[in-house]
Amino acid sequence: MYAGAAAGQHAALVQGASRGLGLEFVRQLLAEEAPGGRGGGLVVATCRDPANAEELRMLAAKHPSRLHVVPLDVTQQATIDVRDRSHSLTLSS
Repeated sequence: MYAGAAAGQHAALVQGASRGLGLEFVRQLLAEEAPGGRGGGLVVATCRDPANAEELRMLAAKHPSRLHVVPLDVTQQATIDVRDRSHSLTLSS
């Protein structure tokens, strides 16, 4: 569970979320509703340059409590190290 998710809330991590399939995955995840109409889970969207990801920023403004956008470039170890220190992500079944 992502540290920002409420108890019992699912979290999804989408890599490459600034365009194409990644952006569409984010849209679909945000459109999901949990059983009982409680709203969907938390979405953590990563991309190399969030400042230039206009559509992703608009979605984040529309869903501030559910969508967290973080910079991540998997080809740059420094961004991976920063993400590791600043976000707690524990995978569980």
